[in-house]
Amino acid sequence: MVTKILIDSTGNADLAAAAGAETRFAANDRELAIQGAGLPPRNLGTSYTNTDYMYVDETDIKDATHVFVYAKQKFSRAFDLSKMLDTRERRRIVGETEFTVLDQMNCRTYSDSIAHVYTNYDSHGIMSHRVLEFPYDYYNAHPSFVPYRSSLPKGIDGILVSGLASGGDRDALAVFRMQPDVQNQGYALGYIAATALKDGVSLRKVDVKKVQRHLTDIGSLQPDVLNHTDNFETTKSELPEIIKNLPNGYENVCRVLWHPSESLPLLQKAFDNATQKEDKIVYATVLAALDDPTGADVLLEAVKSFDGWDDGPKWSVRSEIHGFSVSELGRLILALGRTKDPRGVAVIGEKLKLLQPAYRWIHARTCLLALESIGGNEAAMVVADMLEQPKTTGFARNNGTESTESIRYKSIIEISAARTLYRCGDTPDGKARKILEAYANDIRGVFSRHANEVLHQKSKQ
Repeated sequence: MVTKILIDSTGNADLAAAAGAETRFAANDRELAIQGAGLPPRNLGTSYTNTDYMYVDETDIKDATHVFVYAKQKFSRAFDLSKMLDTRERRRIVGETEFTVLDQMNCRTYSDSIAHVYTNYDSHGIMSHRVLEFPYDYYNAHPSFVPYRSSLPKGIDGILVSGLASGGDRDALAVFRMQPDVQNQGYALGYIAATALKDGVSLRKVDVKKVQRHLTDIGSLQPDVLNHTDNFETTKSELPEIIKNLPNGYENVCRVLWHPSESLPLLQKAFDNATQKEDKIVYATVLAALDDPTGADVLLEAVKSFDGWDDGPKWSVRSEIHGFSVSELGRLILALGRTKDPRGVAVIGEKLKLLQPAYRWIHARTCLLALESIGGNEAAMVVADMLEQPKTTGFARNNGTESTESIRYKSIIEISAARTLYRCGDTPDGKARKILEAYANDIRGVFSRHANEVLHQKSKQ
């Protein structure tokens, strides 16, 4: 028996892809969900360099080459450059099981855990899971288990996949990407491969408890992991009390979203019984996260009540595209959009106008996602008007002569607005299509891939 193993802490899943395993890509077609990257310089005497100054699709040779050229210019006085691109998100497999953000927040355990990871949601990128819209201490380290099954590509034998290519939710990987964690997982998978060969069994037939005992002996896991089961900590009987306490700063909202079918009727009842306006807003927002429109009227009035934009978290220009730190108004706008109530278009459009002429990315994003969710001609007109404003378009790059670092924020807003307009029906002269076609040929692979995905998806409809 021949066993192939891919132990790759850089997350390159080429072997799995070549063997026919299903993979997922960082640049999805829902929105531009991307992570910071770069090519780091090396100076004599330096032991550690961490870069995050652009986005890179390392599977696109044109993009990778352009970054090497740009980095040579950016760090012209450095002794040398790294030979590998720094990227925090890559292609990943669809595993036999996949760990999610909600699994992490709810402290889920697994019978086949092989690693215990421990860091925060410092993703260096745009996070997309809905639970991350709610107040949460993202900067405290969060312990989480990684199941062995997430390293097994669904439908394919003889391969193990580790690191950022494992089967997990893209936002959950932010807690899993630290060097000690991927090294511990890589060691565990190497031990599993050796055990499979020694015992003459397939990778799916390895005695995982035997592996776990070895990992506890060397201190990689704690002994209590031997008693873990595939648990869902929240039981149905606990949900009524949890939902009752939701108005206390969205306390335990991660547990509510973990069990949507059981939570939905309880949330609807709590919304109907709530007597305080603030409580109704909380329930309406969580209901909307489950795509339920029950609280549309309440959300509409809540968004209207803001004269201007609230400050929200203490953002810098750079931190606005790190994580998903929405303001209170942003959270309400996203919720209103998910109700798909057409009355929300005009209200959201007014908030979007307040961002002119210098659109703040984190606020513009919430408006665009909400308008895209509602859809229709009226939403299209609002976004088309946005794209008519000065210094809002023209940031696609088909060569490397200009600094892509300095315009990446503007590019994100432009391509996001074009996508929203395109999906809402576009203008008669095809404004959105023209912008997306320009980005489809962008030298930056992440933007190019996203534009092509959006155009391709629409062409199939």
